[in-house]
Amino acid sequence: MERQLQHVLDRIEGEVAILVSIESKRYEHNVTQKFSAASLIKWPIFLYGFHLVSCCDRQLDEPIPMFRSDVVGGAGVIQSLPPRPTYSFQELLTLMMVVSDNTATNILIRDLGIENVQAFIKENDLQGTHLNRNLMDMDAMEAGLDNTITAAAIGKCLSLISDPDLFEQKYSTMMMEILSHQQFTDKLSAKVNVEEVQFYNKTGELPGVEHDSALIKYKANVAEVVVLTEGLTSNWKGKELIADVGKLVVEELIVREEKPVEANHQRN
Repeated sequence: MERQLQHVLDRIEGEVAILVSIESKRYEHNVTQKFSAASLIKWPIFLYGFHLVSCCDRQLDEPIPMFRSDVVGGAGVIQSLPPRPTYSFQELLTLMMVVSDNTATNILIRDLGIENVQAFIKENDLQGTHLNRNLMDMDAMEAGLDNTITAAAIGKCLSLISDPDLFEQKYSTMMMEILSHQQFTDKLSAKVNVEEVQFYNKTGELPGVEHDSALIKYKANVAEVVVLTEGLTSNWKGKELIADVGKLVVEELIVREEKPVEANHQRN
């Protein structure tokens, strides 16, 4: 798989980071390089929110007020819905991840506190990850203030979902259930037609930037996959690269699943 991944990398113009982890096998390329986060900055917000529910009596059904000033453009559906005075904490966490809702994200940042999210990032050693501004904050963007991530940090976010020190099992299961309903499926899963493969992912994109990150399951085998790109001459090329990585990873998972069967046949 390493040689095939390198071949995929050689085709792309722009910056690329790739992390693939399957059991003890790990492929890394530029994993500590900082990238513009786009919507992958939503990972630590998601984890921190569920951590508070798991450890600190935060209630998923708690109503969170929404103000007119919270509504922003870009990804999401809240901006297109009739105004509501509140959304539940769980609704906001779900909308943030499943449809990448920027308004839901900004409400959560306001509610949780940007400094508290950043403290969670630091406590969990998500190096190179910085939540510096709200989503769609054009003034901050024009001033050069950006949110950043690394492939290593996002890979760790994937691992943290099942960390018993952070989450009770029922909340780890709930997070996975939310991720399984992801509506953006045009990257890592785009070239995969195997019915038994399950993707639990979060994407991100900006002009010249395409990201995807996922836990990919095939029967008993699981892969953690992160692909970050920026400086692309065409966003389509970034999506194509990410889709090729997803296809290669699934092929590797299938081979690993079939190996024990082949070994049993040989012994018999």
